Amino acid sequence: MDYNGSQKRPRRGREGGSAVLDFRYDTFLDLCETRNYSRTAENLGLSQPTVTQHIQHLERHYGTDLFLYRNKQLYLTEKGEELCRQVRRIRGMIRRAERQMAAPAGRRTLRVGATKTIGEFVLPAVVDAYLRQNPDTDMDLYVDNTRALLGRLNAGVLDFAYLEGFFDKGAYAHRLLRRESFLGVCAPDSPLLGRRLALEDLLDQRLIIREPGSGTREILEKMLQQFSYGVDSFRHVSQISSFGALKALVAAGEGITFLYRPAAGKELAAGTLRELDIEGFPPAAGVQLRHARGHRARGAVPGLSQLLPGFSGGDGGVRAKRRESGRAAAAQTIQETQERLHG
Repeated sequence: MDYNGSQKRPRRGREGGSAVLDFRYDTFLDLCETRNYSRTAENLGLSQPTVTQHIQHLERHYGTDLFLYRNKQLYLTEKGEELCRQVRRIRGMIRRAERQMAAPAGRRTLRVGATKTIGEFVLPAVVDAYLRQNPDTDMDLYVDNTRALLGRLNAGVLDFAYLEGFFDKGAYAHRLLRRESFLGVCAPDSPLLGRRLALEDLLDQRLIIREPGSGTREILEKMLQQFSYGVDSFRHVSQISSFGALKALVAAGEGITFLYRPAAGKELAAGTLRELDIEGFPPAAGVQLRHARGHRARGAVPGLSQLLPGFSGGDGGVRAKRRESGRAAAAQTIQETQERLHG
């Protein structure tokens, strides 16, 4: 059924693939998020039987189950997970194409995401230099945690993002920009200073960390796992989404924290925070530029390499690869997805 209400089965082949998503995919994507038919019906203003019909139509079309119940909980099947990833990608490409078509000729808005460490402590000077040298380019900068930025990439809101956390590398084009020291810090008068510490020596401290979904927190959790510990191994744990408040509490002696060196650079130089000497603690983790695969705008972004000075050697940056964009790329992706799900 198309948007006008007539019955219409999606056509196969590159010539027949439509880049305008059937409305049933909207139902599918919402159900992927809610995992609840009643909640999806409420979100979309539909009846629950209608939601069921939409999902059943897609399952008949692809010849496979997309969802299953296990212990009264709704889960995506392996094929359902694949379709969810691809439809999100297609929807993002369509939104970007529509935005580009609506933009005035000769003018471009670059939408960039950055995690808080990068967005607050690394990018401001870089963005300032970029805009001075590219006055015809507008820029929107979104600073948020890794999970939220990946959601914006999937939805087509961002052109690319600077990330420091973990993600599905198969779903995004990505480049390593540079490695940054990841360290533990404490107050300048802490009794922990002046000696070599084992990680076990810190477990009776209050750990002050970022919220779930933060790249800084994810990296700390991965590093702790190497020592067979987790954040819950600490006697007390406090979660704070603001780097400023987090560092102020640590400087006041309320606990310790772990973060990238750029996030504590000023405080370390001023002596209001001090670095902990932890035996065997991993010294570096990757800060990476990632942009969603297959959605670059036509042509190169003006002066893109200027956004990346200091992140990598050579010409100072990563240049966007040209790919099919907008509706043409979406049509090709729809066809590829259908072939994979039917295969």
